[in-house]
Amino acid sequence: MVLGHTFTFSDPEDAEQLVKFFRKEGISARIEPVSETSISIFIKGTYDNLFAYLDHLKNDLQKEADIQSEEDISYDDENTDLEEVQEIIKLIQLQREYAIEGLTGKNIGDIAYKAPESEEDTSELFSSMVAFMMKNRVLIDNNVVEYQDGALVYKEIKPVEELLFSSAVSSGLIPEEEDLKTYNISIIHKILAEVDYKVKTGPELIARIDFDRLKEELECYDVSEDFILHAINSIIIKQEMVEHIMNILHVTKAGTIEELLEEVDKASTEIQKEQQIYISYKISPEFTNQVIEDLKKMEVIRIKGNKIKLTH
Repeated sequence: MVLGHTFTFSDPEDAEQLVKFFRKEGISARIEPVSETSISIFIKGTYDNLFAYLDHLKNDLQKEADIQSEEDISYDDENTDLEEVQEIIKLIQLQREYAIEGLTGKNIGDIAYKAPESEEDTSELFSSMVAFMMKNRVLIDNNVVEYQDGALVYKEIKPVEELLFSSAVSSGLIPEEEDLKTYNISIIHKILAEVDYKVKTGPELIARIDFDRLKEELECYDVSEDFILHAINSIIIKQEMVEHIMNILHVTKAGTIEELLEEVDKASTEIQKEQQIYISYKISPEFTNQVIEDLKKMEVIRIKGNKIKLTH
């Protein structure tokens, strides 16, 4: 089924509400939960240990880059790894500076951050909170601060030398077991598992949808403007594709599925001009076959054996 559309939500209530909307519009829809998993690799250690490993890695990669330069050989992977190491070193240096700043002159019980009591835009207050947490991630990760009575409060004061720093790394920078022991660092595997809720509509969507009503409905959910535009544009393109295929079926008098596939393929190589707008169609036989199946379900075309014709 290619003439429907799939809307993806993280909130099941949004998915259920959209299904209700479509059914009121006479469009079939169902929810399909889909699991999403990912894994990220982090390296973790004190600043001195982590820096020592990264500096060692940087020197090795720099030597490789110098040899390649002398031999006029280019290896993009090594160059990318070197750039990544340099960026990680800058990151942990900045994190260390922030940690020193956040600990200087502080005592247990001091308030690290408290959102101002204001009736201003809550999004600005949220942004300031996120900015603080990003800047002081090391203190938060090391349990130096904790949330108490609507504020982040210093739970304990640790020397910066004892704080653990971490950074995500690509596969080329993962330490060997020997490096873990030599530099006293560790590897963390962060596994994310979540569920998305996909609302899948039937093919009749392209015939019955009211774009103004759909836009109004989608604006009620926590989705971006790009999400809405992508959905509407995708449906419009499918409408144009179907109109193109239906026009070929009508004009060429193709009597079989094979003949229609052949005519669509021929037309795909042509460029049609209309009011100085050029449209080039490139439709695969697989897509056309799926459209035929959807149009059959919608009773727009009739198929008997290999014969095909419009119902009206």
